[in-house]
Amino acid sequence: MTRAALSAVLIERAALSPEMAPRIEKAFGVSMDALMRMQNSYDIAQTRMRAHEIEVALFES
Repeated sequence: MTRAALSAVLIERAALSPEMAPRIEKAFGVSMDALMRMQNSYDIAQTRMRAHEIEVALFES
C-alpha cells in the first residue's frame, strides 16, 4: 500500500477496500474486521444523509 493510498483513506478521499484492510491490520495491529465494519457504518451514514434525494416508487404486490 502506498503512502498516497493510505493518505486518501485517512482524509476520506477514498474508501477502505477489502484489499487494503489486511495491510493496515498487519502494519498497525487494528483488526481488519473492525476496519471494514467502520467503513460500512460510514458508507451507510453517508447514504442516509442523501436518502431524501433518492426517488423510488413503492412496490405493491
